[in-house]
Amino acid sequence: MKASSASGAVALAFICGLTSAGVAQGTCRPADALSARTVTDFKSLLSSSDSFDARIRTSLGIAGTGVNKVSYVTTANTCKSAAAALNVYSATPGRARSVYVWELGNFYAVEDPADQEPGSYRALVLYTSTWAFKSAYAPN
Repeated sequence: MKASSASGAVALAFICGLTSAGVAQGTCRPADALSARTVTDFKSLLSSSDSFDARIRTSLGIAGTGVNKVSYVTTANTCKSAAAALNVYSATPGRARSVYVWELGNFYAVEDPADQEPGSYRALVLYTSTWAFKSAYAPN
Protein backbone atom coordinates (compact mmCIF):
# COMPACT_ATOMS: atom_id res chain seq x y z
CA MET A 1 0.00 0.00 0.00
CA LYS A 2 2.75 2.45 0.87
CA ALA A 3 4.47 1.85 -2.47
CA SER A 4 1.31 2.70 -4.41
CA SER A 5 0.72 5.80 -2.24
CA ALA A 6 4.24 6.94 -2.98
CA SER A 7 3.73 6.29 -6.70
CA GLY A 8 0.50 8.28 -6.61
CA ALA A 9 2.20 11.17 -4.85
CA VAL A 10 5.01 11.20 -7.44
CA ALA A 11 2.46 11.13 -10.29
CA LEU A 12 0.48 13.96 -8.69
CA ALA A 13 3.63 16.04 -8.20
CA PHE A 14 4.57 15.44 -11.85
CA ILE A 15 1.12 16.52 -13.07
CA CYS A 16 1.18 19.63 -10.86
CA GLY A 17 4.62 20.48 -12.18
CA LEU A 18 3.36 20.25 -15.76
CA THR A 19 0.39 22.42 -14.95
CA SER A 20 2.44 25.20 -13.41
CA ALA A 21 5.51 25.19 -15.65
CA GLY A 22 4.81 23.42 -18.90
CA VAL A 23 1.37 24.55 -19.98
CA ALA A 24 0.89 28.08 -21.23
CA GLN A 25 -1.74 30.19 -19.59
CA GLY A 26 -3.23 32.56 -22.10
CA THR A 27 -5.96 35.12 -21.82
CA CYS A 28 -7.55 37.42 -24.37
CA ARG A 29 -6.87 41.11 -24.24
CA PRO A 30 -10.16 42.98 -24.39
CA ALA A 31 -11.05 44.79 -27.58
CA ASP A 32 -9.61 48.30 -27.51
CA ALA A 33 -8.38 51.06 -29.82
CA LEU A 34 -5.28 49.05 -30.83
CA SER A 35 -7.24 45.91 -31.71
CA ALA A 36 -9.72 47.98 -33.76
CA ARG A 37 -6.94 49.89 -35.53
CA THR A 38 -5.20 46.62 -36.38
CA VAL A 39 -8.40 45.21 -37.92
CA THR A 40 -8.59 48.36 -40.05
CA ASP A 41 -4.89 48.08 -40.96
CA PHE A 42 -5.25 44.42 -42.00
CA LYS A 43 -8.32 45.24 -44.09
CA SER A 44 -6.44 48.09 -45.76
CA LEU A 45 -3.45 45.84 -46.46
CA LEU A 46 -5.65 43.12 -47.91
CA SER A 47 -7.65 45.47 -50.15
CA SER A 48 -4.83 47.73 -51.32
CA SER A 49 -3.88 47.79 -54.99
CA ASP A 50 -0.42 49.16 -54.16
CA SER A 51 2.37 46.87 -55.40
CA PHE A 52 4.29 47.18 -52.11
CA ASP A 53 1.24 46.06 -50.12
CA ALA A 54 0.75 43.19 -52.58
CA ARG A 55 4.33 42.04 -51.90
CA ILE A 56 3.72 42.22 -48.14
CA ARG A 57 0.53 40.12 -48.49
CA THR A 58 2.42 37.56 -50.55
CA SER A 59 5.40 37.41 -48.19
CA LEU A 60 3.08 36.96 -45.20
CA GLY A 61 1.16 34.24 -47.01
CA ILE A 62 -2.20 35.99 -46.65
CA ALA A 63 -2.75 37.05 -50.27
CA GLY A 64 -6.28 36.22 -51.33
CA THR A 65 -7.76 36.67 -47.86
CA GLY A 66 -10.95 38.72 -48.14
CA VAL A 67 -11.40 41.80 -45.98
CA ASN A 68 -14.69 40.34 -44.75
CA LYS A 69 -12.66 37.51 -43.18
CA VAL A 70 -10.75 39.83 -40.80
CA SER A 71 -11.92 40.02 -37.19
CA TYR A 72 -10.69 40.43 -33.64
CA VAL A 73 -10.97 37.28 -31.51
CA THR A 74 -11.70 37.05 -27.78
CA THR A 75 -12.62 33.36 -27.51
CA ALA A 76 -10.86 31.93 -24.44
CA ASN A 77 -9.75 28.65 -26.08
CA THR A 78 -8.39 30.49 -29.12
CA CYS A 79 -6.41 32.86 -26.91
CA LYS A 80 -4.99 29.94 -24.90
CA SER A 81 -3.91 28.25 -28.13
CA ALA A 82 -2.45 31.53 -29.41
CA ALA A 83 -0.45 32.01 -26.20
CA ALA A 84 0.85 28.43 -26.38
CA ALA A 85 1.86 28.90 -30.04
CA LEU A 86 3.61 32.17 -29.21
CA ASN A 87 5.47 30.43 -26.39
CA VAL A 88 6.72 27.78 -28.84
CA TYR A 89 7.81 30.50 -31.28
CA SER A 90 9.51 32.52 -28.52
CA ALA A 91 10.96 29.50 -26.68
CA THR A 92 9.20 30.56 -23.46
CA PRO A 93 7.42 27.38 -22.33
CA GLY A 94 4.69 27.93 -19.77
CA ARG A 95 4.80 31.72 -19.85
CA ALA A 96 1.48 33.32 -18.94
CA ARG A 97 0.40 35.73 -21.64
CA SER A 98 -2.39 38.20 -22.33
CA VAL A 99 -2.62 38.32 -26.12
CA TYR A 100 -4.29 40.10 -28.98
CA VAL A 101 -5.57 37.65 -31.62
CA TRP A 102 -6.90 38.50 -35.06
CA GLU A 103 -8.46 36.03 -37.46
CA LEU A 104 -7.49 36.52 -41.11
CA GLY A 105 -9.52 33.95 -43.00
CA ASN A 106 -7.72 30.65 -42.36
CA PHE A 107 -4.91 32.29 -40.38
CA TYR A 108 -4.35 33.99 -37.04
CA ALA A 109 -2.17 36.96 -36.14
CA VAL A 110 -1.03 37.08 -32.51
CA GLU A 111 0.59 39.83 -30.47
CA ASP A 112 1.73 40.04 -26.87
CA PRO A 113 2.57 43.67 -26.07
CA ALA A 114 4.73 42.47 -23.16
CA ASP A 115 7.25 41.19 -25.75
CA GLN A 116 7.93 44.66 -27.13
CA GLU A 117 10.36 47.32 -26.08
CA PRO A 118 8.89 50.81 -25.67
CA GLY A 119 9.15 52.76 -28.91
CA SER A 120 9.89 49.69 -31.03
CA TYR A 121 7.88 48.12 -33.83
CA ARG A 122 5.01 45.86 -32.90
CA ALA A 123 5.68 42.13 -33.35
CA LEU A 124 2.80 40.09 -34.78
CA VAL A 125 3.24 36.40 -35.46
CA LEU A 126 1.03 34.70 -38.03
CA TYR A 127 -0.13 31.11 -37.70
CA THR A 128 -2.19 28.63 -39.67
CA SER A 129 -5.54 27.49 -38.30
CA THR A 130 -3.70 24.55 -36.66
CA TRP A 131 -1.26 26.93 -34.92
CA ALA A 132 1.72 26.17 -37.16
CA PHE A 133 4.04 29.15 -37.63
CA LYS A 134 3.44 30.95 -40.92
CA SER A 135 5.29 34.28 -40.82
CA ALA A 136 6.01 37.34 -38.72
CA TYR A 137 5.00 40.94 -39.29
CA ALA A 138 6.18 44.19 -37.71
CA PRO A 139 3.75 47.01 -38.43
CA ASN A 140 4.32 50.32 -36.72
